Order: sequence, then structure tokens, then C-alpha cells
Amino acid sequence: MPGASSQIPPSEPVASGPDSETLQTLWAQTYEHQTQISSIQDTLARIEGLLLTPRPITPKTTPDSELRGTEASQHAPSRSENTPRSRLKPASPPIFDGNRKDGRAFYNACSIYFQLCPDHFPTEQAKILWCLSFFQKDRAKEYADMVLR
Repeated sequence: MPGASSQIPPSEPVASGPDSETLQTLWAQTYEHQTQISSIQDTLARIEGLLLTPRPITPKTTPDSELRGTEASQHAPSRSENTPRSRLKPASPPIFDGNRKDGRAFYNACSIYFQLCPDHFPTEQAKILWCLSFFQKDRAKEYADMVLR
């Protein structure tokens, strides 16, 4: 029956003999692992969607009695209440020496930091100066010295 084996789905092995049980167990484990991987990929896709979707900012309401005191007005934060404050403390980028192979990693680290802590950098100039502060070796140091003169 040569045509019978072509009707068996590829996910089910054709086995007979003493190793058939072992083979069936391995196929079952493979299927289980594929299911777990698929579930993990779905979870990662949902997390990525949440990270890339901007959330609306809801302003905090403060009772009028708290706003009337002179002490409250003297110690009020200088930034807007509508700007969310990041509770994350991301790692600083590595010291950059000007090596081209490390350039993309440095750029990515800076970009992540800017996205997680936007309130630390009110202007583009502040971002540039912050990045230049990590140009501390070799060609990068020479470049930073030239730019900052």
C-alpha cells in the first residue's frame, strides 16, 4: 500500500517496532514544545503592542484646599502635572570610544534612555550634550572636545 503513507499527516510519525513508543513520546513532546513556543510568541507580541501603543495621560486632580497654601505654591514641581514621571531607572549607555562596530549599540542605548526618561531632556540640545558626556575615549573623546569648544 504505497499510497497509504502519503495520507498520514507529517505531524504523526509512521512507526512500528520496539522504538515506536519512544518515537510517539518524542513527537508528543515536540508538539507540546511547539505549543508552548507559540504561546510565548503570542505573549511577546501582546507585550510589544502594549509597549508601542501610547497611553492617554490623565491629569491628577488636586483638592482646592491643597492648592491655597503658600507653602504648597512654593514647593510645587516646576514641570507640568500632565507629564508622566518615569519610575524606571534605565542603565546608562556604555562609554563610547568612536569604534564603528559599537556605534549602533550606543545609539540604541541612548534612544531607549530618551524614551524611558523623556522628562530628563527638555530640549534636543540636552540630549546631545548628555550623549557627548559618554564620548570619553579615543576618537570619540577628540570629537566631543572639538564640538564642545
